[in-house]
Amino acid sequence: MSYDTLSQHLEQLLMPLENGTQFHIYNVRTKSAPSKLFQDKRTTLQHHLILVTGINTNTVTKNYEQQDQQKQQPKFICGIETDEYETIDSNGELEKTVYIGKVDTTGTPEFNGVVGRVIEAYIKSVSPCTIHVFARSQRQYLFHQSSRNKDKRVLSDRNLLRWWYKVLTRCLEEQEQKEEKQQTASTNTTTTTENKAGIIGSWWKWLKSSSNETNKFTAPATTTTTTNVKKQTGWLSIPSVDDEQSGWYEIGQKPNSLWKYGYPYDPNAKAAQVLPRFEDDAKSRLLRTFMKDDVKRNQEADDSEGEEEGDDHDDEDEDNSEDDEDIDDSEQMTVKEFWATLGVTEECGHHLAGFFVVQLCGNNRAKDDKPMDKEILQHKEIERDEYTVLWNYFMELSFEDVNHNIESTNKFISKWKSMDLDEPLVIDTNGPTRSIITDTLPSPSSAASFSAPKQVNVLSISSIKRRVTPINVNGNGNGNVNVLSSNLIRRKRTDNDDATEQSKKPRIS
Repeated sequence: MSYDTLSQHLEQLLMPLENGTQFHIYNVRTKSAPSKLFQDKRTTLQHHLILVTGINTNTVTKNYEQQDQQKQQPKFICGIETDEYETIDSNGELEKTVYIGKVDTTGTPEFNGVVGRVIEAYIKSVSPCTIHVFARSQRQYLFHQSSRNKDKRVLSDRNLLRWWYKVLTRCLEEQEQKEEKQQTASTNTTTTTENKAGIIGSWWKWLKSSSNETNKFTAPATTTTTTNVKKQTGWLSIPSVDDEQSGWYEIGQKPNSLWKYGYPYDPNAKAAQVLPRFEDDAKSRLLRTFMKDDVKRNQEADDSEGEEEGDDHDDEDEDNSEDDEDIDDSEQMTVKEFWATLGVTEECGHHLAGFFVVQLCGNNRAKDDKPMDKEILQHKEIERDEYTVLWNYFMELSFEDVNHNIESTNKFISKWKSMDLDEPLVIDTNGPTRSIITDTLPSPSSAASFSAPKQVNVLSISSIKRRVTPINVNGNGNGNVNVLSSNLIRRKRTDNDDATEQSKKPRIS
């Protein structure tokens, strides 16, 4: 494990969360046992389970006693299960491979966003290593019957791939920045030592050269070697999507310099030799299926030889050669052919599932090096049988709602204590406090309580045009009437008016 412990990274990522929350992290790991991750490499395996409970006392409720009591009770929030492999290469260095097999949440709405931070902290604690993830959306992985919880939000296939991409990208970027800082610091230290000037600098060079001349036959000269640090790289492959542009489009992301679309294996290499064989992985299950078919065909071939002893030898040789060809076809399957078959399996053919491989580079320690951190040395590792007992007990608990979650959490804590396992890590958050009413706001991360008051556009007085009030001719308040002037009124002429006008004209005799 890296010298930076899991506890330190968990504190760095969880403590800045909202004040008033207390997390308990239950961390258990098995002892190393021989495993066969690759076909021709010696490997050891450790199973690792991390479960997180939380108590949130910073939520304002409307005098609901039952709700207040639930807030004071510890509840499971999330958990991850991983397999950690260590392989000794030809140079005597340890190559660490981590398979993140299961990640799940219980659906407690007041603890959104915790699982991503836990995964980041874990990946930092095991770096440098190679991380493998098989991302496929399911209703539940770790917490039994949590799929019935109405508050649990299950991501779709695309959203799950997008979520994993973002989490792993942050890990890649941080590891790259860390390596760049270390290289810069190393370069500055070397430059400062070599550029000593003045009398002291000259004396130091003379003393160093004299020491080398004296000890050149008794001790080899110390030489400075430059380590070629590999670039952090991530691979994403969706078996049913071969085109790179289509693959990034499926998860709504643009190509990144840290990422490559595809798999980190030679497409023409034999799949059985280069693919890692994790215990719970779609690739491993398909490989085991091919191996079982090979064993079955070999057994059938042996049985047929015994039954056909009296037959013609030429026919027997011909039949055996055909069987050998079939077996060779399976054993010689390339990675490219294997990946094409993987895309039509039940696990990948009907879902948008993705395989992530993230290489977090750094200085690998030799096989004889041991970590000096006291916390790592004091950490209790249990036998595989004990781990299985704890796992089976955990799988029988129910998390279908809040009440079942509280009850199951208390049962698990009692079981944990009865097995005399390590005390959980306790982290108290110290981030900004928010005042939230649980029965009106959807989650404590809502930005509604921090939104500024709404602004209203107000016209200035000079911009307001007043409406002219019409004249009220009635004077009784019944309403205003528009009245025309008398000289604008024109009457319609009648026959009587014409006769009257003719009588007024003077007569001319």
